[in-house]
Amino acid sequence: RVVVLLDADAVLVTIAELRPAGGFACVAATCVPFGGKDFIEALNPHSLRVAHGYVEPSMTTATAASHWQFERHGYFVADRIDHQPGKAVFNRTATLKDSWGAAAKV
Repeated sequence: RVVVLLDADAVLVTIAELRPAGGFACVAATCVPFGGKDFIEALNPHSLRVAHGYVEPSMTTATAASHWQFERHGYFVADRIDHQPGKAVFNRTATLKDSWGAAAKV
């Protein structure tokens, strides 16, 4: 199932909570490496970021743990606990491959 997130008439859409969690550990270039320090210092502070987006109203009735592809955003799953009728909450499980960015580096 592919869902397209786009700008639309506010009457025709519902606001959803999107959790695009990145990696839980930071990469060395952006974080303090372990270096004998507590692992908590290496956790990615952006891994629990929450965003909001517009989805079709029918997405609020999606069953918990159902899988979706949000076009150009990645693969998401309806949260098993927080996703309820009338309150859409989706967690990203995988990002999409960026073939344009890879082609630009060549």
